[in-house]
Amino acid sequence: MSTKAHRRTAVPFVWWGNYNRPFATDKFNALLQRLQTFLQGEELFVQDCHFSADPDYRMPIRVITDSAWQSLFARNMFIPIDTHVYCKHAELRKLG
Repeated sequence: MSTKAHRRTAVPFVWWGNYNRPFATDKFNALLQRLQTFLQGEELFVQDCHFSADPDYRMPIRVITDSAWQSLFARNMFIPIDTHVYCKHAELRKLG
């Protein structure tokens, strides 16, 4: 897919600006595979949080780190998410 075509299809979702560039799906999948291989068997710390205290602007995020202090930083930086709310949001994303 050409860069112009890629930008047209992603316009509603990505603010391209000067620095964001399309990334080929096959290259992304190769990079993801390398990352998963690297992390195999490693101890990881996962924080399910959200940002924005205003429910109209709230967005869930998942922070995955390989050190406890980074995970603790994320927990302090963002708002810990209620598991029930997170599951509801995940179901809505699947439907959308």
